[in-house]
Amino acid sequence: MVKEIRCKHRHTANEHPQCFMNGKLIDEAQWWKQVKTGYLDIETTQFNAAYGYMLSWAIKDRDSGEILSDGITRKDIASGHFDRRIVKSLLKAMEEFDCVVTYYGTGFDIPFIRTRAYTHQLGFFNMGQIKHIDLYYIVKSKLKLQRSSLEAATHLFGIEGKNHVNPEIWISASIGDPKAMAYVCDHNQLDVDILHSLHNCLETQSKFTKRSI
Repeated sequence: MVKEIRCKHRHTANEHPQCFMNGKLIDEAQWWKQVKTGYLDIETTQFNAAYGYMLSWAIKDRDSGEILSDGITRKDIASGHFDRRIVKSLLKAMEEFDCVVTYYGTGFDIPFIRTRAYTHQLGFFNMGQIKHIDLYYIVKSKLKLQRSSLEAATHLFGIEGKNHVNPEIWISASIGDPKAMAYVCDHNQLDVDILHSLHNCLETQSKFTKRSI
């Protein structure tokens, strides 16, 4: 089957003839522009998903700029289900995307989500169902920074917004304190915003191999 060539707006020649006349076509290396791509980040109580749980999640739609998000409440914790509701809402949100972009999601976000999903007997996506781009490995291989952290990478490109949460706020958030959770959710949404900006800065530096979550 011959793959149909599309312009940078993902339209055919009949739909956007002017783009084809001007040569504004999508490079195959930027395959992620041809599918629905989202920038994903989660916040958790700790790094171990067997003992910790998810506090919040956020996904930014690359095309619309809309940020979808959810966070735990005191009611969630009091019910004894902890993050079950927001893990379920995250899985539903992820279904809307063909590709998710993370920063070290290979080593943390995706395994954590998968573990919590199985903990709550919610199941998880099949291999190949959703593609995954991990910008951590692009930064690590293409740049030579003092640390391959999101903060160091965004600082290099002058991207503002990366901040640190006070440990006391994190502890309060872990028991569903509304003010603390509002802060954590805001922090979470800022991270997907700067992740999008970082991807824009690096989009011509890699073929972004199609890997599965």
